[in-house]
Parts: sequence; C-alpha cells; structure tokens
Amino acid sequence: MSYSTLSVLTMPTPGTKAAPAKFNGHYSEVKDFLRHYEKLCDYHHVSSDEEKCDTITQYMSRHVTEFIEGLASFRTSNWSQLKADILKYYDADLDTKRYRRKDLLSYVRTT
Repeated sequence: MSYSTLSVLTMPTPGTKAAPAKFNGHYSEVKDFLRHYEKLCDYHHVSSDEEKCDTITQYMSRHVTEFIEGLASFRTSNWSQLKADILKYYDADLDTKRYRRKDLLSYVRTT
C-alpha cells in the first residue's frame, strides 16, 4: 500500500467530530466547508489533485455529489478548477454581498 493510499484511508469518517459538516449546497456554508476540507487534506497528507477530488464527495449530500461528479473538473481530477467550480456554482459570493440600509437608501436617492 502506497503512502498516498494510506493517507486517503485515514481521512475522517463522515459524520465524525473531525469531519467537515456535510455540505448541502447552501451558499453561506461553501467557503467554510472548502476551508475545513483543505485543512483536513493537509493534516492527513492528501496532496494530489486526484485524491482531493476523489474524497471530497464523501462529505457532501447526495444531490450535491451527483452535480459535482458531472463536472469536467471532477472527472479530470483538476482540484483547483473543481474548487473554483464549487465556489461559482454554489454562489459563494452571495455570502459576502450584503447591503446595508444606508447603501440601499443611497442607491434609491441616486435613481
């Protein structure tokens, strides 16, 4: 058994304390989910794109997994593109785009 195979086997079982919370596709959770997953990969020496792409879906709901498995970035094991796709398709930017009351009032006054 190679070192990389061993590292994948030591990833935490989904639902355990060390595993990330299951990602259900909500935009407010996507950045934290990916951050936790990448730290977990670093800790368990999962470094190849193939390993990262293969193991991420075990921490996702079934409908998210089905969508992710359909992406070209997943099928080609391109981790950086898969991560970008997840952020794009699950609207991670919505979490940082919040308008304050004064922003809306200012906009209304200018229109």
